[in-house]
Amino acid sequence: MGSVNRRGVVSISFVFALVLSASPVCADDPYLVEDINPGPADSNISNAYVADGLYFFRAYSPATGTEVWWTAGTRLDVSMRDVRTGTGSSNPALFQKFNSDIFFSASDGTTTGIFALGLTPPIKADFVVWLDGFLTVGSNLFMAGSEIGLLGGDRELWKIDQATLTTTRVKDINPGPLASYPEELVAVGTRAFFTADDGTHGEGLWRSDGTGAGTVMVENTITGLTPLYPEELTEAGGRLFCSASDAAHGAELWVTVGGVPSVIDICPNACSAGAGGLAKVGSGVCYRSLGDGTTTTGAELWCSDGTLPGTSKIKEIGPGTTPGYIALITDFDGDLFYFIADDAVHGSELWRSNGTPGGTWMVKDINTEGDGMNNVNSEIVVVGDEIYFTADDVTHGFELWRTDGTEACTKMVYDLNPEGDDSYPGYLRVVGDRLIFTAYEPTHGSELWALDIPLFRSGFELCDPPWGP
Repeated sequence: MGSVNRRGVVSISFVFALVLSASPVCADDPYLVEDINPGPADSNISNAYVADGLYFFRAYSPATGTEVWWTAGTRLDVSMRDVRTGTGSSNPALFQKFNSDIFFSASDGTTTGIFALGLTPPIKADFVVWLDGFLTVGSNLFMAGSEIGLLGGDRELWKIDQATLTTTRVKDINPGPLASYPEELVAVGTRAFFTADDGTHGEGLWRSDGTGAGTVMVENTITGLTPLYPEELTEAGGRLFCSASDAAHGAELWVTVGGVPSVIDICPNACSAGAGGLAKVGSGVCYRSLGDGTTTTGAELWCSDGTLPGTSKIKEIGPGTTPGYIALITDFDGDLFYFIADDAVHGSELWRSNGTPGGTWMVKDINTEGDGMNNVNSEIVVVGDEIYFTADDVTHGFELWRTDGTEACTKMVYDLNPEGDDSYPGYLRVVGDRLIFTAYEPTHGSELWALDIPLFRSGFELCDPPWGP
C-alpha cells in the first residue's frame, strides 16, 4: 500500500510525472484527484465501490498495470495495491466489504481467485467469481462461483465464513457437473435471495441462510412452482420485490418476505403488465409497467407498497400508446424520487415525483433539441438535499449537473471538456463531503475527479429547497 504525495511519487515503487489540469482554477471547482495514467491516455477506471469513507476502484497505470486503487478524494492522495507485481495486471473486480476488509476477485499471475486487501495470500485460489459479485449477509459472504479445473467446478452458490475465512459451496443446486447459474444476489433480512435453475423447474427464485438445508426454492403454493424468470430483485421494507411470470398471471410484479410469494396482478387473466426498472422508494418500489389492460398505453410510471390496492399508475407521461421511457428511478427521501422520462415533446429529461399525479413533473428541459439524459450516459446521485446527475444541453455535451428540484436551480456544475465536447462523468459516488467521479478531458484523458460539496455550495448560486407539494 502507499500514497501519492504532491510530487507524484508513489511509495510502492513507481514514479511518474504529474501534470495538473489548467481548466478548473477556483477552489470550489471540480479538481483532478490524480492523473493515474499520466498524459492524455485513459486510466480506464471502473468497478467503483464506497466503504469506510473511501472510494475503491480499478485503474491502469503503465508502471503497475490494472490494479486496485482507493482514495478519500483528497487532491493528489491515492493508494494502490499491486496484486500482480510489476507491469502485469491483476484485473481486480467486484469489491465488497466483509470482515473489516475489502474482498475482490483478481489474478496475481499464479492463480485466479478471491483476495482481501489486507491479506497477502489469496482467500481462495483457482476460483472464479461471476459477474454478480459478492453479497454480505451477516457472517457470510455469498457469491456465484466455480472452481477452476476441479471436479464439481460448475457455477453454484458459494460462501466465505467470517470466523474461519474458508470458502465452501453452499449447495449443488443443479446436481452434478451442470451449473445452476445463481444471479442477482440480494439481501433481505438474514437471508440471500437469488435466481437459479435446478435443472428441473427452470430459472426460479431461491433463498439461502448459508446452509445447504436452508437453501431452497421460493415456491408458489398455488402452483407448487416458483415464479419463472425473476428479474430485477429489489429489497424494500424488509421484502423482496421482483418481476416474474407464471402461466396463470403472465409477467407481473411479485413480492415475498421469504415464504409464499404474492403476485401483484394488475393485468389479470394471464395478461402481462410487466415490471421493469424496479427501484426502492421508501418501503415500496416504483417501476415502469404496461398497466391493467383496461386502457391502451405504453409502459408508464407505477409504484407499489407490496399490495394490490397499494399499487397504481402515477402518471401517464407518454401520450396514448407511446411509452414514457421511464429509467434511473432514484429515491430521494422515501417520498420524493427522481427519474428519467420522455413525454414525446421534450425528449428524455429529468423528472421528479412525490408519488401523486399532481406532484409529478419534468424538472427542466435541459436539451431543447433532443434528449438531455439517457440510461446509458446518465447517472443520478443524491447529495444531501440536492441531486447531482449527468446531462447534455447540446451546447456543452455530457457534463455534471445539479438541482434542488426546481427549474431555476437546475444548472451545470462545470464544463470540464469545453468546446461542446463531452466529459462523460461516470461512477458518481458520495464519499464524506465529496462527490467523486470519473471524467474525460483531453489533457489527462479519462481520470478521477472530485467536487468538495460544501465548498462548491458556498460559491454557487443557491436557491431555497422547494420541498412539496
